[in-house]
Amino acid sequence: MYRHRNTFISFAAGMLLGAAFLHLMPEAFALRRNDAYVWALAGLVAFYLLEHLVMLHSCVEEDCQAHTELIPIVFGLAIHSLTDGLVVGIGLRAGANLGIVLLLAVAVHKAPDVLATFSILMGLQHTPAQSAWGAFGILMFTPLGLLLGYLTGGMMSRPMLGALLSISCGILIYIAAADLIPQTHRVREMVQYANIVALVTGAAIMQAMTVFE
Repeated sequence: MYRHRNTFISFAAGMLLGAAFLHLMPEAFALRRNDAYVWALAGLVAFYLLEHLVMLHSCVEEDCQAHTELIPIVFGLAIHSLTDGLVVGIGLRAGANLGIVLLLAVAVHKAPDVLATFSILMGLQHTPAQSAWGAFGILMFTPLGLLLGYLTGGMMSRPMLGALLSISCGILIYIAAADLIPQTHRVREMVQYANIVALVTGAAIMQAMTVFE
């Protein structure tokens, strides 16, 4: 899997972008017609600031300067994983079909995330077993976030739910555009073509799934 990691990341980025623009945003716009895009922008900017405060991004290069201290890394990756789950949980509260689409997109995104987490922990001189358990523990924040998102979403008004869907849209766009896609640029030309195809394929799958909503 590591050999084809960049292509898989491109596929995940395409699915996240498709989920955001083709599924989340229309649902959010139906609930908050006047300011859904403002909330989406707020979500994108907020996640950008949060990432830079707690170092959420998941680069795996050996010389990555952000990943040198264990506690900020684990905290940041856990918040990132929790946020992924919250997005799915809120989507499920808005509708089963939307929730399933988001669950699929996030699940594809989590695969390279887990690999990145394992690599980061290995780079901090942990054993393979310790790194594997650490990556698994961080992954478990995703179902926790899903549960929290689903339970709290049921207590919200439709406008508030629309705002959260918009914020979730902005978060997915940021993860795809700022975290995932840049990692796919540092490859050979032929691999770059494969990445482009993978990204378009991921987005196309999300487009095809609109018929089920």
